[in-house]
Amino acid sequence: MIERILLLNLLLFGQTRLVTAQEDIFSKPRKEIGEIADQIKINHGEDSLRKFYDAHYDYRMHHRAMERLEAYRNSETLDSLQELDLSYCHLTEIPALTYRCANITSLDLTGNSIGVLPEELNDLLKLRKIRLDNNKLSVKKIKVKQLSNIEEVTLKANQLRSVPRQLKKLKKLETLDLSHNDFKRIPNRLKRFKKLTTLSISGNEGLGSEIKIAKKLSNIEALYASRMLWQEIPDEVYRMTQLKKLIVRENEISAISPNIEHLNGLTELSFYKNQLKKLPVELFELKELKELDLFYNQLTEVPDEISNLTELESLFLAFNQINYLPESMGEMNLKQMFIHHNNLSSLPNAMSQLDSLNTIRFNHNQMTEFPSSLLNLKHLTFIDMSNNDIKQLPNELKMMNELEILSIDKYGNSIEDKIHIEQNEEVLTILYSKGVNINYGNSE
Repeated sequence: MIERILLLNLLLFGQTRLVTAQEDIFSKPRKEIGEIADQIKINHGEDSLRKFYDAHYDYRMHHRAMERLEAYRNSETLDSLQELDLSYCHLTEIPALTYRCANITSLDLTGNSIGVLPEELNDLLKLRKIRLDNNKLSVKKIKVKQLSNIEEVTLKANQLRSVPRQLKKLKKLETLDLSHNDFKRIPNRLKRFKKLTTLSISGNEGLGSEIKIAKKLSNIEALYASRMLWQEIPDEVYRMTQLKKLIVRENEISAISPNIEHLNGLTELSFYKNQLKKLPVELFELKELKELDLFYNQLTEVPDEISNLTELESLFLAFNQINYLPESMGEMNLKQMFIHHNNLSSLPNAMSQLDSLNTIRFNHNQMTEFPSSLLNLKHLTFIDMSNNDIKQLPNELKMMNELEILSIDKYGNSIEDKIHIEQNEEVLTILYSKGVNINYGNSE
């Protein structure tokens, strides 16, 4: 991989000398790195620039990893460590120094080329968490079976098709990450983990809508199933009535089944980057919800029934096509509201009743006036109003004593803009004196 990166950079930069190490490019001062990146963008485009920065990131990760590894090798106090980080060290096997760390509770082996987990790991009796993401593990070469105290195992991106049977004796296992492997079905072996409460199956595109999961995983409270190419949530998931967290990000889900009401124990629900156009009223029967993420969908409206979510604290509605919000939202107990990048021209008057609200982002909408309903909310600490067409800051902003951050637009040079700058000067001066951070420019 390193050789390929160096060859790429030789071609990109047109250098004539032979590059013998990564340092020839990536150890340059930041200014020179920036100049090289600018030249790549000009000569070879955005795609080559992205590859360059990816390679630079890989180099930095490996460079820092090798410094950590060298420090471990020179340490005389390995037996006092509680966490051992051997990630991105380009290891093909677990180094002998690991077994001298008798008291570690966490072992991170992410981003290596390890193919075998030897029996010696069984001697680390205090180990509770082991990360094995992005390695080359073979099911038949995982020999750990006596680590009865293990509570968390991550096996992300190892091309696994089944759960290693050697793990079946991990009686205390609570969290298991099987994401981005090659599973075609939910393994029966998972039933053995009676204490398993958190499972990630994200990125296993072979697990279609016909997966059998409810009976096998009756104890699961948090299910991560992002990037599955699902066009709908499988019916089996709606039978997992013990769920408290359901994350189905970056799928192709266009509708939510009324069966969502069966998951009435949910406290967190994410449909980030799907294709939802409408929300069923049954969604608002989830009375325990504290966080609802609907970022990047195709919603045009929010039903009045959203006010039924009386426990909801964080609402993410940004990057949709919403034209208005219902007055009923004033009956909620929101603390955070993200409604930026929509088509809103105003906010409901009833939002003046959201006494607990501390954060609101309504940037990138179509408002011409600052929403008066926010002026009585004395606990607001963060307001982003940028990228609307609001010229005048209301005097009442001066009275918001808990405000910490205010994001507004930069004004132009027209006579009209200069008039507004003068009108807003007193408000901004007082906010500055209170320590408020005023951000100008385009908020993303």
